[in-house]
Amino acid sequence: MRNESEVHISDVYPDKAQYRPGETVITIIEVSNKSDEDMPAKLQVHFVHLATQTSLSEQTIILKRTIKQTFTVEWVPPSEGSLKGYGVDVYLYDQKEHLLDEASTAFDVAATWTLSPRYGFLSDFSPNERNSSDRLLAMSKFHINAVQFYDWMYRHDTLLPLQEEFTDPSGRRLSLRTVQRKIILAHQYNMAALAYTAIYGASKEFYLRHEDWALYQSTDQPYTFGEDYLYIMNPAVGSPWQTHLLEQFTEVLQDTDFDGIHIDQYGAPRSGFDSAGERVEMAEAFPAFIDAAKETLTKVKSDAGIVFNAVNNWPIQAVAPAKQDIVYIEVWPPNVTYADLGKIIKQGRLLSKGKMVVLAAYIPPSQEISVRLADAVIFANGAFHVEIGELNGMLSDPYFPKHQLMSLRLQNTMRDYYDFVVRYEEVLNDGVRETDINVSLRGIPTADYGKPNTVWVIARERLGYTMINLVNLIGVSASWKDDQGAPPSVLTDITIELSSVSPRSIECIHLASPDFKQGRAVLLDFERTTNSMKFMIPRLDYWDLIVVKTKGGANLG
Repeated sequence: MRNESEVHISDVYPDKAQYRPGETVITIIEVSNKSDEDMPAKLQVHFVHLATQTSLSEQTIILKRTIKQTFTVEWVPPSEGSLKGYGVDVYLYDQKEHLLDEASTAFDVAATWTLSPRYGFLSDFSPNERNSSDRLLAMSKFHINAVQFYDWMYRHDTLLPLQEEFTDPSGRRLSLRTVQRKIILAHQYNMAALAYTAIYGASKEFYLRHEDWALYQSTDQPYTFGEDYLYIMNPAVGSPWQTHLLEQFTEVLQDTDFDGIHIDQYGAPRSGFDSAGERVEMAEAFPAFIDAAKETLTKVKSDAGIVFNAVNNWPIQAVAPAKQDIVYIEVWPPNVTYADLGKIIKQGRLLSKGKMVVLAAYIPPSQEISVRLADAVIFANGAFHVEIGELNGMLSDPYFPKHQLMSLRLQNTMRDYYDFVVRYEEVLNDGVRETDINVSLRGIPTADYGKPNTVWVIARERLGYTMINLVNLIGVSASWKDDQGAPPSVLTDITIELSSVSPRSIECIHLASPDFKQGRAVLLDFERTTNSMKFMIPRLDYWDLIVVKTKGGANLG
């Protein structure tokens, strides 16, 4: 896809971020011919499930001179299962069958976005915003299938404005028409649109009208956020604030096309007092509020989504099992190591009984190595990272309008990583469980918890498959917050030995990585011994995925 020769594939991507069962997948292929002659050629498109080709399409084309042309291929995948990822490998040949270029993308078919929540963001809703289509198309190319509409509202306590155009609490001029336009565009790509809200934030003006609704730190001292920017209200069960905010949520879903609500908190206070002096514990109030919101909103829209922010993993024990659709965690110090990310993901999956986990961990896109390594850690551990939005923007700050633009190089890298996550989602995070298989890399230190200067081995299984993720932490800082000055030390020709697995049951082994061959799987030779098996992988840059298929297991491809 990055070939710059005279005749090359300049881009390839599906026409939607995700597909529902039975929908037609349209693959869009852009081909450039910079030469001064028309050229007959052939496009060959392979649809691949894991390492197995499931469909093949060929078409003879004429590449017009000096221009870029767009070609499409349609295919309806089999309607089976609730989640299935595919790779799309495109090959361009000349009339003599010589390969001119190749490129890859991916897509998935899912019953709902919550099975594989590739969460993105939008934060620009200005009245003069004119390129909404370009912004949503760019997000779709990363397969973003759920979008947090951040600070879209009139006020934290009064979500919908009285006029189409309005000024938000930060002084930004916004337009509800722009919000609605972006929701409609998101839906065209099968992206869910979730409205950002705060569980207890209210303007000073609202507080002064409802002082008895607030949360207090002492008899006459209310909690505030950002000095007088917001006042903290009492979200406990039965409180008038809870009733008011749920009514606001209901109005939003009734009067707009939003698909659900994203509920934020600020990490503090963790307790307080109501106006009568009764103690209020947020760890009790939050899950009750989440459950009430889910019950209320599903009466408006049966599939209304609820997401709640467990700031720095608090209070995860209380909110993970609540009736939210995914587990969303904003990560802050002291959780600064790659090992911390793995622990948080594991705990979120465990406490929620298998819900998908999304982390908000802010890394400036100028720190390209840090971004890439953090995503390798998060994705290899079976979770997702809210980071991409608007027009190739990336979050670098908890205030989303401060996002920064990715370089073209980072855009290409992130395209490869998100393609990879989609292509292999079933063996990365769909019903997988930990396994105690013993994995050793000859001459290379390993660990199973993200230890610095080791290869992090993450071994999982599902019926018929053993998956081994290798994340390279050799030669880098242990902290995802650090600006990594250099990439991990590249490892080559690595001999791997597996024990605690029956060698005779092994059918085949494949290697795939977002770091080479655009994620296409490579078949590996292996050697059986009495109680183990050995094989070699050619290289490890940031992240490799090894998939071991055993006989008699489920046929994923």
